[in-house]
Amino acid sequence: SIIDELNRYNISFDTDLFTVILFKIETSSAYFENLEDIERIEHIMLAQFIIRNVVEEMTSKPQKRFMVELDDMMACIINFTTAAEENSITSENNNDANNIKKSVKNDDDAYYISVEAAEIIKNKFNIDLTISISNINKGLLGISKAYEEALKAMEYKVIYGKGSIIRYSDITRSENKYYYPPEIERHLINYIKAGDLDKSLELLDEIFRKNLSGNTISIQTAKCLMFNLSSTMIKVLMEIDANDEFLTGDDPIRQLFECQTVYEMKDKMKNLFLDICKYVESKKQSHNINLKNQIEQYILENYHDSNISVTSISDAFNMNALYLSRFFKEQSGQSMT
Repeated sequence: SIIDELNRYNISFDTDLFTVILFKIETSSAYFENLEDIERIEHIMLAQFIIRNVVEEMTSKPQKRFMVELDDMMACIINFTTAAEENSITSENNNDANNIKKSVKNDDDAYYISVEAAEIIKNKFNIDLTISISNINKGLLGISKAYEEALKAMEYKVIYGKGSIIRYSDITRSENKYYYPPEIERHLINYIKAGDLDKSLELLDEIFRKNLSGNTISIQTAKCLMFNLSSTMIKVLMEIDANDEFLTGDDPIRQLFECQTVYEMKDKMKNLFLDICKYVESKKQSHNINLKNQIEQYILENYHDSNISVTSISDAFNMNALYLSRFFKEQSGQSMT
């Protein structure tokens, strides 16, 4: 039985209240820079050793802690003390799981353990951690449930970002809808095509603010939003007829699809906005220079024509006379009159 196995390894619990904390080692942190695959594995094992020692030596909290290695993570099973159990059960019925889960004290203890451990490990070893925390669950089977909750919370790194601390209780209120109507997408495309970087970034900030402020969107909804934003960038590149510089080498669309969090995608999109707006402006400049040269050539060739005028030149180029005059003044610094 489970009890026999626990006794065999001299494992005992003070209460039947458990929480699981998962520590995800972010291999993109400076601690893992410029490492070969074998060295990376060794550094992950060392990072796990560091996490184990830091968490187990945090004596400011009285709970029992059991650490387990899981690939590039560490799992910490917290068993709360008898004193904590008395504080966490508020009803006369000690089997009331809902009241247990509403415990403020124990939930805060798990959170502060996470915060303290993350700060120590980041400051002393330059290792970034993403951390997820389950609800408080009761009984030995509650350990399995707590682990599943912590895994589910860890998936929300896509929304909360790397280096965050995610409680399962926060994601259970997530919504299955997001803000990105067709007219907003069209505005975004038009701003980028026009080379208006400021308005493009402002609208992107608005999209992220409306989706990520307040209530949490579900993980599935966040992935749909990321897919649609990537689709928008494909449309932009098609509509501006971007040349191969946007489609080869560090393919920007591939980079967007490889983003692990919405904030990583936002940063990639900002960089792509900048590149596209520069590209659009360079094409505008090239077009303007060519047009100016064509107008000057036309004037030179027809200079002796007594009927030449701003109107005749604008007709030759199928342009509004007032716009042509202003354009030529801006490009050449000379008036046509």
